[in-house]
Amino acid sequence: MKLHITAIPQGTRTFLFEEAEQKRRIEQEIHSCLKSRGFQEIVTPLLEYYDSAVVGMGDDGGRIMRFAEEDSGMAIALRPDITSQVARSAATHLNKMPLPLRLCYNGPVFRRARKGKGEQYVLNQAGMEIIGDGETSADAEIVASVMAVISAVGLKSYSFSIGHAGILGSLLKGMEPSALEKIKSAVSKKDKSAIAEELKKSGAPKNISEKITGLAGLFGDLSVLGEAEKICAGHAGAEAGIKNLKGFLEKVKPAGLPEKLVLDFGEIRGWGYYTGVIMELFFGSMLALGAGGRYDSLVARFGRDVPAVGFAFDVDMIISAVMRENSGVGFTK
Repeated sequence: MKLHITAIPQGTRTFLFEEAEQKRRIEQEIHSCLKSRGFQEIVTPLLEYYDSAVVGMGDDGGRIMRFAEEDSGMAIALRPDITSQVARSAATHLNKMPLPLRLCYNGPVFRRARKGKGEQYVLNQAGMEIIGDGETSADAEIVASVMAVISAVGLKSYSFSIGHAGILGSLLKGMEPSALEKIKSAVSKKDKSAIAEELKKSGAPKNISEKITGLAGLFGDLSVLGEAEKICAGHAGAEAGIKNLKGFLEKVKPAGLPEKLVLDFGEIRGWGYYTGVIMELFFGSMLALGAGGRYDSLVARFGRDVPAVGFAFDVDMIISAVMRENSGVGFTK
């Protein structure tokens, strides 16, 4: 069937008039805010060799859009992510610069839209990375910068979800890959009965299973931190993750903890990619405006073993949130 020439591919969109102006304004506000906080801009290529593009994509590697280069036959990809490109630059072009590096960026990324997920093929991102600083103060600086950006674009209604990859990660360490995938799926749905069933099938020790099941459904304000400590007691890796999270929260206090902060101890997003604090920003309770966290292993994959933490905003979602908050206007399709 011939595609109608007036249609655009599913998962793409057109910005008209006010939305186009909002997009331009928000991108400029983000850039100006991050520049004022000491972040230097980096512009990365739209095209990547596939082998490079897949680094840092984790479970989303199947969403990379690629084609064969005509002359060489090499697999070329439309960039699916900018963070990994920034990490590569830190390991190559910028490897003689003193650390930490504070870098920011803005531009589109391209990912296959999964059926029934309501995803876009093209995502307009803006973000920041601190490379070469492994302290919780750097994690806190990222949160403070996110809050500064949200204030700069004029958004008032937002919430933060905070997790830590090292807590559940240490408890799940060493499990068989096939069992791990099923446990991760159950944890992501916060389905305690399914979690317990998959852990039983995996042969996990009872005390480990109880800790994982207890953490998977534990979320709320700062008051749930004490319960998480009790659950993790006696497991060195999980206790270390809790200690790191508490240190991060103490560092965030001087900048002002986000008013609506939710601790989510069952957060499993970015498994194998994030190594510490995980952050997600929401408008209301459902619209994700951005995400980030600590990823201390990524830059090493490009040849420079240094820690890193960052955050990426979904510019399109911020536009939608600002317009909904101000006037209730939605998307142009």
